[in-house]
Amino acid sequence: MVARTLSPPLGPATFNLKGVASSEISLKDVVVSLLPFIANQLCMLPVLLSWSNLAMWLV
Repeated sequence: MVARTLSPPLGPATFNLKGVASSEISLKDVVVSLLPFIANQLCMLPVLLSWSNLAMWLV
């Protein structure tokens, strides 16, 4: 769910970050800076699906 709010074209968090950033930071800069976070979430998804007990232990 969180990866969806970060990634374009519908990422509201991306546009919120762009709105509070200074004018010299472009939307491309914001999107490129979010890529490691999106990659991390997409890599953790299969891990948590494979070991659901791990996900429930964290709750």
